[in-house]
Formats: sequence, C-alpha cells, structure tokens
Amino acid sequence: MNKIITAIIFSIFISSLAGCTTNYSSATQVEDSGYILLKGNFSNTVLHIDDTSTTIDETIARFKLNGHLVSKFPVSVGTHSVKVERNGITLINKKVLLSNAQTVELIIP
Repeated sequence: MNKIITAIIFSIFISSLAGCTTNYSSATQVEDSGYILLKGNFSNTVLHIDDTSTTIDETIARFKLNGHLVSKFPVSVGTHSVKVERNGITLINKKVLLSNAQTVELIIP
C-alpha cells in the first residue's frame, strides 16, 4: 500500500512539473535604414541625398520634436553625400555614415 501511494504521489509530482515547462522564442527585428532629420529653417530648401533631390515645401510632412519643428527622411544604411541648398546657395554639404535605426540631425541655419 505504501508503495502504491508513493507511486501515485510521484506520478502527480512529475505531471505537475511537465505542466510548468513552456516553449518561449523571440525575434528581434532590425531596421535596415536610418534617417536624416532636418531641424531649423528648412522651409524652401532642396535636400540632396546622393543622386536624389527633394524640395522641402509645405507638402513635406513635419512634426514637433522637443519643441522644434523637424522633418525626417528615411535613408539606407551606409555612407551618403548630403547637401542642403536654398536659392542656389549651399547651406550644408557633408558625408554622413548611417547605421541601423540611426538618425543624423542636420540643423539648417
């Protein structure tokens, strides 16, 4: 009788342990792009990123960030030539290196 009770208790114990195990997996998604963030007086400028030009006018999306009006442009990871012009005058001309999910802020005078 004692062996039967011990076997039952052992079976219940093993069954309860089996119910406590879980299978957990997670996936981390990494962005394959970074961003150029324009801040300052960027209205009526032209943004050149490598061979692509974008006129920054009222149709370009803007938002407030820390009390400043900004505009954000997605760019692939790597080194890029960035130039900002207004009325044919170059305001910024630099090379930037972007890594995954990095944002490079350019302050336009």
